[in-house]
Amino acid sequence: MKPARVGGSARQERKSMLQPDPDEIIEATRRERMRTLLNGMPHALPEASHSASVLMKAVDDHLAGHPAVAACPDLYRLAYRAFENLFALHQALGEESNRTKSR
Repeated sequence: MKPARVGGSARQERKSMLQPDPDEIIEATRRERMRTLLNGMPHALPEASHSASVLMKAVDDHLAGHPAVAACPDLYRLAYRAFENLFALHQALGEESNRTKSR
């Protein structure tokens, strides 16, 4: 969740949203989220893994498989990368769940 941006034109807004946030901002938002969640929730890992799986299917079916996206190489590449990143997240959640179970 990106912090709200103040000021600037709509064009600057769009341009800034296309650039990835630096790792420091990502870590700050992660810590903020963790403050709102309970600690030690290993049972939540399979649920998160399932959510990643559902989103992978949605990206594949509704984005990569959409004619407007498939027709544009740049858009298709973005959808493809989104799927790859969700798959990596799904795998990492499964591995973390397995590590947590073996402790």
